[in-house]
Amino acid sequence: MATVVSLDPHCRLAASGNVNGEVLIWRCVDGEIAARLAIHQGQVTALNFGHEGRILYSAGADRFIYVIDTSNFITMGATMLPAPAISLLVEEDAHFAALDSSGSIYRFLNKMTQKRKERHWLLAWWRWLGLRHAWNHEKSPLERKETAHV
Repeated sequence: MATVVSLDPHCRLAASGNVNGEVLIWRCVDGEIAARLAIHQGQVTALNFGHEGRILYSAGADRFIYVIDTSNFITMGATMLPAPAISLLVEEDAHFAALDSSGSIYRFLNKMTQKRKERHWLLAWWRWLGLRHAWNHEKSPLERKETAHV
C-alpha cells in the first residue's frame, strides 16, 4: 500500500513509497513500473523530485534520506537524520530541506554530509525580522539606538 507519492515536474515519472520501505518509480506514459527500489528499513515517509526531474529524494522511518538518480535508478548518496523526516522540500536539484518529526529543519547545501540544523522557531523569527526590516525600509533597532544618542 502506498504511503506517499510524488510526480516529477515534466510528468515523465511518478514515484510512490510504501510501508515495506520500497520506492516504486513509474513511467507516466504507459503506467509501467520503471524501477523497484527496496532501500528503506520501514515505511517511506516522504518523496520529492528535483526541479529538473533528474533526482528523486526519498525519506523513510529509518531516518535515512536517499538521493536517487532517475536516469539509471541508482542511489547516489544518503544521509541520516536524528529523527524520521516527515516532509522534503527541494530548493534546487542540489539543495533540499527536510522537516523531521521533532520539528527540526535541516538544510542540505552542496554536499550531502554538510547539514545545518535550524530550529523552526528560530528560522521563523529570523525571517520575520528580515521581512519586517525590508518592509519598513528603516534602520535596524541597533542602528536606531546608536543614532538616537547622537
